[in-house]
Amino acid sequence: MFCDSCGAYAPTKNVTLYQHIGLVVVGLNKHIGGNLCKRCINKYFWEFTLITLFLGWWGIISFFITIGVLLNNIIRYLLCLGLEDPPDLPPPQLTEEDMQQINPYLDDLFQRLNGGESLERVCEHTARQSGTSPAQVMLYIRLLAQASKEQQQ
Repeated sequence: MFCDSCGAYAPTKNVTLYQHIGLVVVGLNKHIGGNLCKRCINKYFWEFTLITLFLGWWGIISFFITIGVLLNNIIRYLLCLGLEDPPDLPPPQLTEEDMQQINPYLDDLFQRLNGGESLERVCEHTARQSGTSPAQVMLYIRLLAQASKEQQQ
């Protein structure tokens, strides 16, 4: 599976982690969710949980929200401890050359996706055809989806 955060081709788990900063009257909230690899789960768990631990308590409502956020993050983190470590490789990068290698296979890629084939399988097939990695194909698909979304707005 692909990590929704870093794009790594690694074992993932669907998890949502939260951060809460309590202010006297209001609170600031942030979250990340999706299929994340162990490296990203660790990164966001420690970042979000420590910020919440030190800055979450300032306010009556924030006091209770902080307890819920800390419990959620700790439970989710513990449930992910058995997840296999991702390969010790840098996150995939997508260059202009990679995009040019993938471009000739886009029609086939979208036909297969629209036909119901799994994203992982389509990325692996396109990567073999284009001489790129499945993670680079996934990054390119995300880039195209983001550009399409921005164009529609």
